[in-house]
Amino acid sequence: MIVGVRVEVSAGAAVVIDSADSLLLENLEVDGGADAAEVGATLSAEEEAVAGLLVAQTDNVTVRQLVVTGFAGFGAVFYESSGSWNEGSVENCLGFGVVVEAGSLELDGVAIRGGQVTDEIGADLQTAMGLVVVGGGHVQAHDLMIADNQGFGLFQANGRTEADSVQIVDNDNAGVWVQDSGVDALALSAGNISGNGGAALYLRDSADVSLSDMMVADTRSRPRNFDNRVVDVGDGLHIVGAAGRVQLRDTTIIGHPRVGLVLDGTGGGNLAGVEAEGLRILKGDVAERWEPYGLVVQNAETTVDGVEVDEELAAQDALLDGELDVLAKSGAVPTIRGIVGENGIVGENGFVGGGGNIVVENGIVGENGFNGP
Repeated sequence: MIVGVRVEVSAGAAVVIDSADSLLLENLEVDGGADAAEVGATLSAEEEAVAGLLVAQTDNVTVRQLVVTGFAGFGAVFYESSGSWNEGSVENCLGFGVVVEAGSLELDGVAIRGGQVTDEIGADLQTAMGLVVVGGGHVQAHDLMIADNQGFGLFQANGRTEADSVQIVDNDNAGVWVQDSGVDALALSAGNISGNGGAALYLRDSADVSLSDMMVADTRSRPRNFDNRVVDVGDGLHIVGAAGRVQLRDTTIIGHPRVGLVLDGTGGGNLAGVEAEGLRILKGDVAERWEPYGLVVQNAETTVDGVEVDEELAAQDALLDGELDVLAKSGAVPTIRGIVGENGIVGENGFVGGGGNIVVENGIVGENGFNGP
């Protein structure tokens, strides 16, 4: 039990819990003081504060009023653990805000914002992600804010997320990116996904998705490379190869410069499970240089009823000649398998690694870590 404490560190991890029977953290502030302008290209746990909270292989986790700021790597990691986090935030960290892998976490009243990246070429932290759900992780959230991250808002690969009263706004990359996730992959309700970069929501090769009572608005265009062609992508919902049920209910898609909703059957998804009710696709306030599409269905023989498409967008849809380019899956799938090394989190092959660096053979960025197989 840790209650009413402020922890400041300049290197390593601030709070580490490994294989405990239970955990209670309450009214805790954790500060690493990391500055994006000062973090080097290669992370070292001996030189930088690399993680605010690390919880591994621990059940019955209870976190209340936790604030994590200024770490170069990870704000909070929950690995093979289960529990809840009520109220708090992860702010101004480089890299990854909250990571849930191979366990489950309930979030209530948590904000993840201000994630930063380093500018150096080849740096370990050239991407930022607010909430990361991977390796069979499962998140249930209420009153969740993911905002102003210099990368993805929610990134999920082989995971499950359900969230209501959710705000995913003003992230530089896709607000929600989901790939390779199975049954009950994603359910979002009563919320807002707006002002993100490239796509509000990207879904690839995943099953059982539900959006209800959502506002999906004002994606900012981002250049993407397709076979050595640069294309500006600014989409609302970008759904590729989906299998199973995709339910879109009482949701408004508005203000996207390239397309409101694109459904693509590439990869074998026949999209037969796409259902819509009370779905509106509107042009909104899009710059004059754009001639956006509303609803595009390609590489699949299916129709979607229950959709109201703005007349101007529908007319543009009828002029489409060929296909829209669709995004590929992300090659960077975060996993934290290296966090529980041969001798534990700070062991020979663990988080800090044999030489004190994250970038070790079996570390977070190593052979079996972040960029590993």
